[in-house]
Amino acid sequence: MNLNRIRLALSLSGMVVAVLSIMLNDRRLVWGAIVLLAGSLLLRVVAGRQGRSKDQQL
Repeated sequence: MNLNRIRLALSLSGMVVAVLSIMLNDRRLVWGAIVLLAGSLLLRVVAGRQGRSKDQQL
């Protein structure tokens, strides 16, 4: 499983948890959604930096 698929899975699961937290009015689920979406963002930043370093090596 590559980094892009993991990032996509994290973001989709974060959105699902966010919708559930709204439906159930549960703050714990809100924090779970925030963690999942932040993890997706972190992976995007890491992947972007790896892509830039590969471009500079060429």
